[in-house]
Amino acid sequence: MDSLDFLSRLQGLLELYPQIRTREDVSLLSVIGARQRAGDPISLKHLLADHPGAPATKLRRLRVLRAAGVLVFTPAASDRRVRLVRIAPKVLNTLKRQVG
Repeated sequence: MDSLDFLSRLQGLLELYPQIRTREDVSLLSVIGARQRAGDPISLKHLLADHPGAPATKLRRLRVLRAAGVLVFTPAASDRRVRLVRIAPKVLNTLKRQVG
């Protein structure tokens, strides 16, 4: 896939999910997706602490993405107080279709 094809597919995804509006949204989704792909979902605490940016801004954007169904928060199996952040399955399916 060349760069222009990638941009076209990214545009298609953004049109399907207008809640993904800012660079922070894309950056957060990239970090969450990378950890999810590696089989080690990131906790909300680590996402807020380790990812660059103001925690209040990140939390606000995460709330918007969660309300839109882009993200799901689930309790960790080892400690129910810990919330793991994942990209929602329906969004992953859309991404798979966009990538081909």
